[in-house]
Order: sequence, then structure tokens, then C-alpha cells
Amino acid sequence: MSSPGRSGPSAASPSRRPRLAVVALAAVCACGAPAPPSPAPAPPAPSSPARVAVVEDPEATALALGVVVPGSVWELPGTEGLTILAAMTVLETVRPALDSLGARAAVTCAPATFSFTLVAARDVWRPALTAFLDGLFRPAPTPAALARARTRLEASLRLDRASPAWQARLAVRRALYADSLSSGWVGPACGVPEALALLDTADVRAGAYRFASRLAHVAAITPVEGASVEALLRDRLPAGPRPVIPRPRTVEAGRRDVPRNTVTAWVSVAFPFGPDAEIEAVRLLGAVLEDAIAPGVVRPESFAAEHEVERHGAGGTLVIRAVTAPSAAAAYAERIEALATRYAVVGVPAATLDRVARRHRGLRLRQLAAPEARAAGMALQLALGGRPDPWPSLDLTGDQVRAAAGALGVPARSVVGPAPVEAGGPP
Repeated sequence: MSSPGRSGPSAASPSRRPRLAVVALAAVCACGAPAPPSPAPAPPAPSSPARVAVVEDPEATALALGVVVPGSVWELPGTEGLTILAAMTVLETVRPALDSLGARAAVTCAPATFSFTLVAARDVWRPALTAFLDGLFRPAPTPAALARARTRLEASLRLDRASPAWQARLAVRRALYADSLSSGWVGPACGVPEALALLDTADVRAGAYRFASRLAHVAAITPVEGASVEALLRDRLPAGPRPVIPRPRTVEAGRRDVPRNTVTAWVSVAFPFGPDAEIEAVRLLGAVLEDAIAPGVVRPESFAAEHEVERHGAGGTLVIRAVTAPSAAAAYAERIEALATRYAVVGVPAATLDRVARRHRGLRLRQLAAPEARAAGMALQLALGGRPDPWPSLDLTGDQVRAAAGALGVPARSVVGPAPVEAGGPP
């Protein structure tokens, strides 16, 4: 669901993992997979918030920061896109300062969480981190920054709107959260272009306070002394109760068909899962289900397949999506559901799991190669009460994948495309 990051030597294999020293972790977390001996982590100061994680990586060339705050589900009708517009305006406000330091920042949007990232060279990490956190936690949006952010966001949203993939994501979300028509769970997480023109600087200023430091979880990977970074972060984040990541009121095994004048159909099956599901096993299971419906010689009616995982405060959702001939749409959805049920009982065949796991591992390592991706992942795990390990374990067993299949709930389903004209389906 996220774009692959840059590849790098530190992600090539577990044997080349950098020597890590955890400096400050949440009180509810423990270290991840075993690593070479390293100095014992210093205990956090009494006033240190239980939502900061800093990891030293002596091989890194830059500081990478991830900040996770609650997402856009609070938006009311008519304000769709306010959160992402505020986020982009904040980044436009601090961009000149970051550009002068050669640092870069970005934001990604989702209903439950927004993730901000920062990358800064080791010799400018302190002024870059200070400028970024001040801009985020003490927002001062300007009309000029708002205009730049609005222009960029409108162009992006209009491009998304033209894609059936955007509509497919929206359709399956509405099938899954069918009883929440008044909430942001069923709308596009990044808003709609029509609403942006109605939002002014005052609206953005109010929306930017959704990024207050009391709502944030922060993780950093640093080549410099971790204690210095931890101290700077602790000064910016007040002690207090952990912020709550939004969770849907309920999920349903809904069905939604959306007519669209296309020559293919976009089939989505969304499996909810709870907070106890092992997330990397869920991702691998998604790769296995994707592989079972992917284009191939024996599946000429399949044109594309993908899987993605969306997290929230009560667990998350595994979405399997296929692009098929319209006549095959229903059969592909049924095949996905049947395979998930079967794998929960008998597990994935060993040969299939071994083949898919090798490819999936390579893709995950490529995603995690970017230090900001690892920092953002750590911050999200911290926010969800998990272990903020920059390198989550990818060595999964068949039993773990079977348990992940067993943790899936009854799925929702959607189809975007023309009505089928004849029966058909995968072999």
C-alpha cells in the first residue's frame, strides 16, 4: 500500500543489519528481534512520555523521523480534505527552512492516522528537527503556503478521481463501514477537490491543531548520540496519557456494486482483523492471496492483483484487489474468500508459502530500505501499542500465517465496473 522505498545495503540481508542501541522506548514496549550485543538502554527520565522511540544506527548517514497523529475520520461533511490540506500547508510553511538545510519532509494520509516523516543529514539534524517540530506542533500557516498546498493537493486529487483504483478503495471502505455514513471512515482519507476551495486560512489553522504534540507518537533513527535526539523530542512532547488512535465503531460484511463504464472490473475483498493479529504474518498472507489470483497463463481473465493493509486503533483491514473481466468478478471474490477460509484451517501449502515468502521478503526489505519508512513504521507500532522495531521479523512460519488467516473476520466486498454479461471465473 505504500510505495517501495530506496534500496540500500543495510536492507540487503539480516546479516548486514546495523548495530542498534535502543535509547528510549515506550514503557509498554520491548526490544525486537535479537541483535548483536549493545549497551543497555538508559532508563527514560520520569517525565519522559511513553510515546517516544529513538534508535541509534551508527551506519546511517542521516536522521530519519516519523510522527504519527490521529487521521481524518473526524472530518464532517463539507470539510473533507481539511486534515491533509492543513498538513501540506504546515509542510509548505517550513519547507524554505528545510530546503536551506537540505532536509525533506512528507506526509501520508489515512482515516485512522497521518504519518509525517523527516530526513536530515547528520551535520544539520538539530536545526532541521527543531524547525520541523516547531512548524508541526506550533502551526502558523500563511496564505501563501496554503495556496501552494491547495494547488498541489487539488492536482493530486483530480488525478486520483480519474482512476478506478481510487473508486475501488472508496467502495470497499463503504461496504466495510456501511453503518457509519456520517463518519470519515467511509470517505476518501485525503479528501475531495470540490471541498478544498471552501477552506480558508482560518480553517487550516484550526485543522492544524490536530497535529498537537499531545496527540503525537514519535520515532527516530539517528546516526548521532540517541540521548541528544531523545532529549530534544522529550522537550517537545508533554508528559500525559497516551493519545488514542481512532477505531471504527463497527465493521460489516457489506456488499457494494458501483457501476462504471470500463472494460474491466475492480474487485475488492476487505478482511477485518483485531489488535492481536501478527501484522507481518497478515501481510504475508495478503501476498499469498494476491498470488492466487494474479495474472497467469491459467487465468487469462485476471489483469492485475494487489494487496494492502490499513491499520487503526482496533486492528486493521487486509484488502485483496483484483482487476478482472467483468464476467469473472464475482467468482474471483468468492475464490479469495474461500482460500482465506481454507488457509485458516489447513494452512498454506509449503511450496506455495516458500515461493511467495521469498518474493514478499524482498519487497518488504525494499520498502524498509528508506530510513524514513522504518521510522514511520516504528511510530505507528508505538501508537498501536506494539514493539517499535525498525526491522520487523520477516522470518515467518506456516503456523503464523495460518494463525493470521484465522484472525481474519468476515469480509466485505465491492465491485467497480460494468455489469457482467456472462458467467465465468478463475479455473
